[in-house]
Amino acid sequence: MVAWGFFIIVDYLIRSDRTGIRQWVAQQSMHLSILRGAKFLYTLVSPTVAAAGFSHFQCVEIDGHRWLRKELELECYSTSEWKYQAVWAVFAILQAALPPVVILIYLYQADRSGARFQSYWGHWTVNFQPHAFWFEPFRLIRKVGFVMVVFIFQRVEEQAFVATVLLVCSVCLTIWSRPYSIGWVDL
Repeated sequence: MVAWGFFIIVDYLIRSDRTGIRQWVAQQSMHLSILRGAKFLYTLVSPTVAAAGFSHFQCVEIDGHRWLRKELELECYSTSEWKYQAVWAVFAILQAALPPVVILIYLYQADRSGARFQSYWGHWTVNFQPHAFWFEPFRLIRKVGFVMVVFIFQRVEEQAFVATVLLVCSVCLTIWSRPYSIGWVDL
């Protein structure tokens, strides 16, 4: 956030006609770049956050007891320390999975043809056909799904099978919906 503000001030000092920073920011649509930047960062960070949350529930059995795979001092499902950390793990999972769902609900209910929507939320739909407004949140949910597969299924064969099924379903949905606004991108 600080870096973004510093960038705007430097850009203003270099390229503006000194009319006023607030007016210049509005003219350059710089106030919208924080929304686009947040979407970009969320796209990069959400799989890692989901992995951190799901890893707390990945246990291994040793001598008849189940131990947390990432921290073998903690016995799964029994110690108060494990339960305390489970709250944060659930929070991490919700932080990765809930925003795309909320954005999908908003995109479904919003007037997507309005100028205000295009100004603030258009970066979620600009690359897609009007009927495929749901595709960007779907891609984010799919990323969390792939992470979930790795942590829910223990055996590599199961992980590979379920991930392949998820990928094939995703590709079939993409082919069926033809979501992209550029024709050659669609399969």
